[in-house]
Amino acid sequence: EGDDIACVCTATKTYQVKRVETSNQTLLVGPELGGDGGEGDEVSDGGEDEDADGEDAEARQRRKVAVVRAQTSSHLDLTEIAPKLDRLRDMLASVAYG
Repeated sequence: EGDDIACVCTATKTYQVKRVETSNQTLLVGPELGGDGGEGDEVSDGGEDEDADGEDAEARQRRKVAVVRAQTSSHLDLTEIAPKLDRLRDMLASVAYG
């Protein structure tokens, strides 16, 4: 039907699901691949003692790395609605025994 909507139902509530576009980019990040899945892997850099920003080698080695896994400019929004049972009743009535 043209008026069907996506919904999520719990034992006590019904929610309409809508995809909402945003002007902001959302990045989903995680630890570097091959890491142990911890809080992030430390960067090892065998470079010089100090870089252009004044950061020393020890500080660079303590820096944590996160890798962008996915990006999106939309999200799913849930809005509580009253259950719409008319369509369900019609669907069940068409296959009722009797």
